[in-house]
Amino acid sequence: MNVQTIALSPADIDRLGRVIANRLASQPLLVDAVELAPLINVSVETVKRYTKSGLIPCVRIGRRVLYQPEAVIWALIEATANGNGGDDE
Repeated sequence: MNVQTIALSPADIDRLGRVIANRLASQPLLVDAVELAPLINVSVETVKRYTKSGLIPCVRIGRRVLYQPEAVIWALIEATANGNGGDDE
């Protein structure tokens, strides 16, 4: 797979985060990994890996692991801005 890398300034990342967050505002409050994966453009396996590593926040209700899409987007933006983001997808 050929992946193209682009450089984003902190202002670009902030604007992108706001656009994505606004779009996600109409999404359900909590989603599972299958629903989250296409929203952040990664595989379900990557969502689970990010969860296990603590990169993205989740809510555990019994055996279910759920995500607030907006919180996940902001966590990924912050991790990317700090150089700690996932690089595999």
